[in-house]
Formats: sequence, structure tokens, C-alpha cells
Amino acid sequence: MRLATKVIRARKRAGLNPNQLATQCGLDSATIYNIESGKRPSITSITALKLSSVLDVAAADLLGV
Repeated sequence: MRLATKVIRARKRAGLNPNQLATQCGLDSATIYNIESGKRPSITSITALKLSSVLDVAAADLLGV
């Protein structure tokens, strides 16, 4: 499964919109947009940790490890 799909599904399960996710993760809204649109097909481990803590998913799953 692509990173974009994983993040979108987890975000929706968490009941967040992209801007809320960005705010809670301490990331820029453009970063979330780029991840979810597939423009950024991979992320750093730090970004994965930020997303995983808010979305309650394993960082390794987001990193594809």
C-alpha cells in the first residue's frame, strides 16, 4: 500500500482533516498535502514518528519497513 493511502486512511480514522493533522504533528499543511497527493512518496523517520504518534500507527508501517 502506498504511503499516501496509509496516511489518508489513518487520518480519516482519527477524524482529522489535513490541516488538523499538520497542526497536531507540527508539520506544514503543504507537507501533508504532498504526502497525501503522492508528490512525496517517502518520508523521513522524524516525519514518520510525528505522524505515527498522532495517527496511532507504527512508524515502520509508514516507512515501509
